Amino acid sequence: MEFFNLNENSILVSWKDELNSSLTRLISSYKTEILSLCKDDIKDCVQSIKSILIIIDLNRTSIDEIVDKIKMIDYEKINNYDRTIKVWEIPCLLYTSDAADDTPCV
Repeated sequence: MEFFNLNENSILVSWKDELNSSLTRLISSYKTEILSLCKDDIKDCVQSIKSILIIIDLNRTSIDEIVDKIKMIDYEKINNYDRTIKVWEIPCLLYTSDAADDTPCV
């Protein structure tokens, strides 16, 4: 993970790892943690393929403070999140009573 100052109120957090689904999950998890830790200090946080752009509110914090908070995020905790898949159920919807008599709901 590397940090780049883009201007006085934005930083780019970038990863050099090989692009794969694990990296995408990792970056997404980092974004979630960053927003959780710094939500009041961040104006916007945008995830891209191998990076996160963070625009901060200079009235509330500095880039150095945000970088320090991000560095405190536990990589092992982030990398080992248990991911659960939510299975959506689609209810059987019947719009007329005639259709309900002839159509079985499965």
